[in-house]
Amino acid sequence: MMKDVFKKYVKESGFSLWENEAWNPGDMVDWSSRYDDELLTFYYLIVKECLAECYTKSSSDVAELAVQQVYERIKKKFELK
Repeated sequence: MMKDVFKKYVKESGFSLWENEAWNPGDMVDWSSRYDDELLTFYYLIVKECLAECYTKSSSDVAELAVQQVYERIKKKFELK
């Protein structure tokens, strides 16, 4: 489920999460902090996930070439290495 993917990336990005409070199961971001670096990491993880999804869905040589071109354009657009 996509919600689980986003939760995974929130954790990987380094956001501070509320612990297992009685009112919450521990997956809520504590938004009282600045998250400049974490938001950038989250952004890159999502873009990389989208790029990886492109590659897993292509099947023919023509589709592969098209995906590769789109992949390179997206990498350039979002300044990924």
